[in-house]
Amino acid sequence: MRLFLMGLWVVLLASGCKRAEPQAGALRVELSYATFRPGCLTLKASDKEDPSREKLEELVLGTPPAPSKELLVAVFRQEGWSRNLVLTATAYERSCADTNRRQVDTQTLEAEVPEEGVLPVKMELRAEDLDDDGFVSTAQGGSDCDDDDRQVNPNAPDICNGKDDNCSGDESDATGAITYFRDADGDGYGDRDPLRQPLVSCTRPAGYAANNRDCDDSKANFRPDQAESLCDGQDENCDDVVDDTFGAGTTCTTSQGCGGTVTCQSTTSAACVSPTSPSNWYVDEDGDGRAGTFAAMSCVAPAPGAVTSPSDCNDSSPFAFNGGTERCDRLDNDCNGVVDDPPTCASVSWRTVSNTGSTQWDAVASYAENKAWAVGTNQLAHVEQSTATLYTDCTGSWRSAWARADGRVFMASSDGVLATRALAENGCATVNSGQSVSINGLVGFENGASTTLFAVASDGRIYRWEHMGTGAGTVTETARVGANLRAIHGTSPTNLLAVGAESVSSVNEPRIFRSSPTGNAWTRETLPGSLPTDFFLRSVHMVHGQLAHAVGDKGVVLKGVKGVWSELPRLEPNDTPTNIRDAVSYSDTVIYLVANDKTVYVFDGTTWDDFHTVSWTPIAIDGVSPHELWLAGSQGNVARWSR
Repeated sequence: MRLFLMGLWVVLLASGCKRAEPQAGALRVELSYATFRPGCLTLKASDKEDPSREKLEELVLGTPPAPSKELLVAVFRQEGWSRNLVLTATAYERSCADTNRRQVDTQTLEAEVPEEGVLPVKMELRAEDLDDDGFVSTAQGGSDCDDDDRQVNPNAPDICNGKDDNCSGDESDATGAITYFRDADGDGYGDRDPLRQPLVSCTRPAGYAANNRDCDDSKANFRPDQAESLCDGQDENCDDVVDDTFGAGTTCTTSQGCGGTVTCQSTTSAACVSPTSPSNWYVDEDGDGRAGTFAAMSCVAPAPGAVTSPSDCNDSSPFAFNGGTERCDRLDNDCNGVVDDPPTCASVSWRTVSNTGSTQWDAVASYAENKAWAVGTNQLAHVEQSTATLYTDCTGSWRSAWARADGRVFMASSDGVLATRALAENGCATVNSGQSVSINGLVGFENGASTTLFAVASDGRIYRWEHMGTGAGTVTETARVGANLRAIHGTSPTNLLAVGAESVSSVNEPRIFRSSPTGNAWTRETLPGSLPTDFFLRSVHMVHGQLAHAVGDKGVVLKGVKGVWSELPRLEPNDTPTNIRDAVSYSDTVIYLVANDKTVYVFDGTTWDDFHTVSWTPIAIDGVSPHELWLAGSQGNVARWSR
């Protein structure tokens, strides 16, 4: 037992023990509690006449305290106090040191301390802790929210099990509880506004979601994890980027190569919009170093070498461009708007070449102004101006020829032999193709002193002839196609065309083949479907890399632009189809033909005109430029058109 004294402490023996009687009057407080285990028990005495005079004693309890107990406390008057005291006994649920302790019961009484002896007084405290878990029912002022369940009390661990284990008021602090956010629009995404208070719960409350990713909780169509369906300046998928499904606001490049920004065009579409206006670009298609063909409207060059200012009035011909020298050739060479400015055509006429013998010339190859070679069976002629020098020391049935700019001539025969000679050499250096077949076409390309030539034969073989400047060189068969090839031409070893015909069910069907960049593979070109039947293509001439013409029997003239072939008006003088033997072309409007009706024809872009008529049959035509033409044919005739 504990004696609480006013100025003097005296221990009273517990019940059944000998008691020490006090020497002065005192109160013997018989204090008891029942049906709970207090964490803290206090007894306060105060002077009734002066309540500011008080003394508080924390009574010592066992550990753990018993569920019911009686304590005896002696209270003496403090010096200076009156004899009238107010006693207050208070029980708490937690320890006295716990600032969160709860008062669960209290009792107050007044008593007068006697002069002598002991005055017994009784004080009783009661609270209910039915499950004996150390916490009093909330109905009794304690903190146990379920006094029938020992596992429910403020010290219990709270877990998600559908009840408030630690009496915190809910399961928001339970292990496993989830934070839920208001989902006002019911789209499954909670409001991310920090001012909207979330709920922590073991189960999802109605109208809440387990995330806070919704940027607009008032609209169900505004939510994450979706593609934006409208291009409207709003962030429908809540990724903080407006109209990102459409790419709106991102940098882009228009189809014309202009830098811009993706911009909404309607609620369902966006496009790249640039503040920069594209320029007109022009390229050089005819290879004369001046651009004149419109390529594209763009903010960047559509091709290497493209320029924004054209300087070629006729990009179909390398012989006409701004600042060129006007010649008599049916072209506006200087691009001043006048063709063949007077007096450029003065003294220009056809001239017969003398001393050419009586041999039929099957090919003519010009290589410089006023200079050419003519070849035939067992002889060739070098022509300068209007005079020919005959050579009979180079025998062979020569059917095709080509000459370098330095005058060296290359020839191919009807029995598969190839030969070459320079002006200063005697005789020819020959090399055999390995096949006794007519080589009908020949074209060459210079590389310093070396020359690469290509030849085509009647059995469809295509040869590559490498000449290193001396000797005969070497010949290699590179490909073979299913056609009787009659001619070959090109602008480089990687850009070649070969023409002829293929026998299909005893009918000759015209054919054009294009080489691969290596020259080892050849692809058949698609020709117009309106052509006549059963005829040969006899000649082909490339003006430049993008433009070519092919001619043949029955007056057929084909134009190829970037590999697409179409038919020009047929050559049908007096309504009679004429077989064309050879052709040269210098633009899409200047094309020369020789035909079996002894006439040279010229195309002006619309119709065919008679240019020159001879008394013999012209077989071949050539010219390094359109202001000088060479004819060769039957009866040893050679003619030149020039000043």
